Amino acid sequence: MAAPLYVFALAMIISTLFKAGRNIRSSNDANPNGSIKLVCFGITIVFIGTMGNLVPALGQYPVELFASFINAFLLMIAIYKYRLVELRFMVTRGLVSALFIILLIIAYIFSVIYIEKHISAQYQSIIPYYTTLVALAVAITIQPLFKLSTRLVDKMFYKTEYTQRQALRAFSTRISNNLDLDSIARELIEAVQLGLNATHVLLLQKDEENKHYNVFATSSQLYQPALQLSPDNPIIKWMHDNNAGLTRGQLYYHPIFKSMWESEKEQLYQAGIELIIPIKVRDKIIALLMLTRRKNNVAYTLDDLDLLSYLGASSAVAFENARLYTRSQADAITDSLTKLYNHRYFCQALSEQMDKIGTAELSLLMIDLDLFKLYNDLYGHFEGDRALAMVADILRRNVNNRGIICRYGGEEFTVILPYFDSRSAHALAEKIRTDIETSFFNVNDVTQRFLTASVGICTYPHGAPNTEELLKRADLAMYTAKNQGKNQTVIYTPRFIKDNPSPFDVEDIYRPNYTATIYALAAAIDAKDHYTFGHSQRVANYVTILADEMCLDKAHIDILQEAALLHDIGKLGIPENILTKTGKLTTEEYDAVKKHVELSITIIKHLPTLNHVIPAVIGHHERWDGKGYPRGLKGENIPFTARCLAIADA
Repeated sequence: MAAPLYVFALAMIISTLFKAGRNIRSSNDANPNGSIKLVCFGITIVFIGTMGNLVPALGQYPVELFASFINAFLLMIAIYKYRLVELRFMVTRGLVSALFIILLIIAYIFSVIYIEKHISAQYQSIIPYYTTLVALAVAITIQPLFKLSTRLVDKMFYKTEYTQRQALRAFSTRISNNLDLDSIARELIEAVQLGLNATHVLLLQKDEENKHYNVFATSSQLYQPALQLSPDNPIIKWMHDNNAGLTRGQLYYHPIFKSMWESEKEQLYQAGIELIIPIKVRDKIIALLMLTRRKNNVAYTLDDLDLLSYLGASSAVAFENARLYTRSQADAITDSLTKLYNHRYFCQALSEQMDKIGTAELSLLMIDLDLFKLYNDLYGHFEGDRALAMVADILRRNVNNRGIICRYGGEEFTVILPYFDSRSAHALAEKIRTDIETSFFNVNDVTQRFLTASVGICTYPHGAPNTEELLKRADLAMYTAKNQGKNQTVIYTPRFIKDNPSPFDVEDIYRPNYTATIYALAAAIDAKDHYTFGHSQRVANYVTILADEMCLDKAHIDILQEAALLHDIGKLGIPENILTKTGKLTTEEYDAVKKHVELSITIIKHLPTLNHVIPAVIGHHERWDGKGYPRGLKGENIPFTARCLAIADA
């Protein structure tokens, strides 16, 4: 009669074992697999023990009881180690406290009764005093014993919860007034490890520039997986939609993650990631918390997920505040255009580096872009900003991490070079200068747009005794480079004090030569084409009258007069047969005449004291509708002085 039942039980057990085995082979999650294996072994052993009753030789022994005992042992391991079933031994603090009070009362009663029985008659009068004293002692000890019992209950029956509460309390206290991002990350990782006993913890932070999530901090220097999640990764999308943590099982079985690349899954698998928790602020995921398996291989529970979610939520605000604080600190010392350090940081860094190097050498480079105001006037402030950003990139590329690069102000840059002598600093400065020159030179630019730099160098302690003198003398060397023709590097030496004038007197030194230079150039063109010289004089007279009527100041009138005398100076480079031709010019001849504007600029560029007339000269053939030449400017994009000159020239 029992044979069919045994056959049916065998078929069910074989079917269960087959499905469990297939699930084990297809799964990457170790914790459920371990519990399934133990349960399967237990069922198999119980079935074998039951089948043993069919064998007469074994039936006389309690084989099935022994098999059941082994099965129970395996189930206990599955429940405890792998949390197959979540069981708790519930002991309330009230019950334990009541037990302590009952024990105190019993001890009090027995002590009083014992004293009454064994004390002699002559001391019977002290019994009321003894009773009162013991009652007072009991009343005093109740409160401490209640606290002690609470701690004992937590440690004995709520050990995990007690550890987690302690970790939470310590973490909340430490991050409450913390604005250091590294410190908060460290505290969070320590709290997770203490509360959940995780083997390793990873923190991925969102990069504000490329929006990717990169490893920011780990629980160990030996554990540094190369993980990176893009903003369109299914993990990020899932966390945005569900606002919850992600387990390893969900990652491998949920349909939404089928679209992940196998390489991405392999990275997570190799890193041993078991849990992923989002850290969100205002529905934006700013960081990810990742955990590997516990040190005792016990599976994570739903309560653990709740704890991690609380930690993520409580740390999110602290993270965001620290990020904003760090960003504001960086903005305070960073130039917004070039992303270099600003003047404020330069002053601080120079003093710090001087204190740091002691008696060692330190060189300071002062770099000024030549005729940068003119560059802005000719090509506009947008192009000027692009040029400054390009120079910043050149400096970063050449200096790298050997020095501190700062934008000192306007078109001036500084480079602090600790442990650089004058020779090494000069070699680096020349490399920077030539890089700037070649980067901006463009032979195909009809306006010959290019930019150069003048560099001054001073080295501590040989060239300057302190910070103030170092800065002043590097600045003097830079002005000397500009006065000697620009686009060169000059090292400060003691002879500068007696051989070089103040940089503020340079303009006054050269200004008296303006008029002589202008008329010398006018005489040169008069020798080639008398009409052009007479025309330039008439234009100068007309533009002066126009400027007077517009109530312009003397500085603008002087610029307009000088520009009028020089606006056709480029015709020196035009063939005489074209200039003196009486008939209509051909298309080729007209194109040759139009080049006189660029030729004028080429001549004037070699006269640094006259560069202020270039905006008027280069734009006097532009038209309001944009059909002029050489740049095709229109409207108010044409410089004001060029518009005045164009009216007089018409």
